[in-house]
Amino acid sequence: MFAEIIPALRLPPRFSFFDYLIPEGLNLLPGDVVKVPFRSGLIAGVVRSVKNETAQKGTLKNVSERIAGLRFDINILEWAARAYGTSLPLVVFTFLPTRPKREIDDLETPLESPTPNQSSVTGRVEVSSTPDERLLAHCRMIRQAIAGGRQALILAAEEADLRFLADGLNRDFPRLVTLSGSLGIKESWNSMLAFARGSAPLLIGTRLAVLTPARDLGAIIIDREEDPSHKQGEANPRYDARELAARRASALGIPLGVVAETPSIRAFHQNPNTPLPSGAETILINLKNEWKSGNPGLLSEQLLRSVAEARQNGKISVLFHNRKGLGGLVVCRDCRDVAACQSCRQPMAAERSGLVCRNCRTVRDIPLFCEKCRGPRIAVQKLGVQRLAQDLKKAIPQATIAEIARQKEGQTPPPIPSADVLLGTEALLHWYRTRLYDLPVGLVGVILADGLWHKPEYQANEEALTILAAFSNLAAGKKAPFLVQTLDPDHRVLQALSGRAAEFYKAELEDRTRLLYPPAGLLVRLTSEKHRPNDRETQILLAALLRAGAKTSIDQVTMPRRRTMSRITLKIPKDDQMRFKILSLVDPTWTIDIDS
Repeated sequence: MFAEIIPALRLPPRFSFFDYLIPEGLNLLPGDVVKVPFRSGLIAGVVRSVKNETAQKGTLKNVSERIAGLRFDINILEWAARAYGTSLPLVVFTFLPTRPKREIDDLETPLESPTPNQSSVTGRVEVSSTPDERLLAHCRMIRQAIAGGRQALILAAEEADLRFLADGLNRDFPRLVTLSGSLGIKESWNSMLAFARGSAPLLIGTRLAVLTPARDLGAIIIDREEDPSHKQGEANPRYDARELAARRASALGIPLGVVAETPSIRAFHQNPNTPLPSGAETILINLKNEWKSGNPGLLSEQLLRSVAEARQNGKISVLFHNRKGLGGLVVCRDCRDVAACQSCRQPMAAERSGLVCRNCRTVRDIPLFCEKCRGPRIAVQKLGVQRLAQDLKKAIPQATIAEIARQKEGQTPPPIPSADVLLGTEALLHWYRTRLYDLPVGLVGVILADGLWHKPEYQANEEALTILAAFSNLAAGKKAPFLVQTLDPDHRVLQALSGRAAEFYKAELEDRTRLLYPPAGLLVRLTSEKHRPNDRETQILLAALLRAGAKTSIDQVTMPRRRTMSRITLKIPKDDQMRFKILSLVDPTWTIDIDS
């Protein structure tokens, strides 16, 4: 007998599997994890199939051993390779932790028996506004899932979420294990084995845990389902753990639960009865009115009064400022008009190249005169956190101000500083999302909300609502005022915060359905440094994609470090066969990134 083995290596698609001899007395099934000789050493791999004959020439090596208690769903592994345009070995390499030299004893246990093509089992969506509500929602879902000796898998968006859930659930579920990229080789392997063999009823992991084998999986629960961190975007394979979780739950016929602060448009699309967020009462401050009244900065009189009042009451002010994707604003000092895009009328950002529209990518020169009053007194309003901290210190000299911003990706979160005002970027949420609830917060404010949705991305409004709702929930949980400064108080996102969330979700879903954006369709981005838009190879690929039925566009973009890349954007219906056909046309010189 022979076995096709998928090695856990970073190999290209043409080396997807290799044939090995099955020794006498060794029983193998598809999905089993084995050790096989490869070149001069031993590596781990997954059995793709077992067969009676082989077409491979030469002397075949024997499978060394089967690792007891580990069996992947081979159908999902193969689907992931085809659906994300990558190789089977790379998929196995991603989801199979490295085996340490020493491990816990091998014990035979029953294995999960996937039954593909079952109909999807509808789970429930729970909206949690505070950390305590979030833990209670998980407890309810876990207890229901593990009844009768079954197991539950929780997918956390980030490492901080994993630590919060593990600490909060450990009292009720002391045998839980965790799995993430920050664990050592031995800890990762033993966590996987404990869950696969049934000694751990609960596994809490980041996105790489989505396909971890289980003895008897009863439910998959996605924590903070709305967070984009559930998608791998930095390296191949660029997979979405939420999509794989739904695929796995459907194959096993088990519930897929969601715990969210702000349910995603995807969740609303799958279940229109999804509960919608309701945070604190939102107090909107129109900065244009402030500027017309003679206050030219980004700190309104009402915001400054509220910060001073919170300090007098012994409370902390949490102020969020989105500096990502937004340079300075060009403002007329006479009429306070803001330079706007002539195509879409959104405020434009002042950068070195001139005025840039973050919505439609229009670029033009900074005007010499105000386009409204024709006055020459125009200025660039600086928007950085440091500048805001200086202005705030001038306005309230006695206040202590701590600036919170990530200097680089993956930076270790520092302790929460002791200050009257915490002024920061999204690092406030990434680092201290749950810990902020332990502080005496007396005010939550947003300096300028508009930069959140002024981005050339179809999901900009959804991401803006997710971020603002998190701060709204903090204000509601601490019974503190929630102030939002804006140039567009009638914007759809702000109206959703003010009690019209159902209208927001319906309007967003209608727009995406009309334009075939996710979740109504698939958005595929192909990028390459090797190819240029007018290359013969690129044009041949474009023609093939069009013939296959994809809607395409191509442009050239400049990435960090002045790298120039070609980018092809495709929109295709949500159909597996068409998806596979489209991706089969793309050679490995293109990087594939899919939004589903």
